[in-house]
Amino acid sequence: MTQYKLVKDGGVIDVENKRTIPEDVHNRHWCQYLEWCSCGNVAEPASTPEAELITSIWETFEQEANAPATTTDPAGTWKGGESSAMAIRGAALLAEDNGLTTAVITDVNREEHELTIAEVKKVSSAILFQWQAAFFKRQAALREIGQ
Repeated sequence: MTQYKLVKDGGVIDVENKRTIPEDVHNRHWCQYLEWCSCGNVAEPASTPEAELITSIWETFEQEANAPATTTDPAGTWKGGESSAMAIRGAALLAEDNGLTTAVITDVNREEHELTIAEVKKVSSAILFQWQAAFFKRQAALREIGQ
């Protein structure tokens, strides 16, 4: 079995790690794929409707899970994704551990916001809940097709 499978509209699926890789020279996974090809390897061709459905499910997950998260309290739009949520949560914990009552975090417009520790935790939770919702939606879709 090959490690990669082509996607009909560009990009590949990393079969081993179950991830869709966009055709983007700035994406480290795409660069790894190109290096793999330069060693004489060939990806499986894009083919079955099942493969296209799986690709679609993964792409939807990536878009939804990493979409900017908007919260009303405190107001702002924050970078989405699990790693963003953890980084923001880490900033709150670090500030709290150092006896601070506020932390400065940056939104998607690169604007800095000085928020209370409780507000920073709310932002982190909102982003993480969005990521979890997309994750569970993806898992359910994959279960439906038996993957």
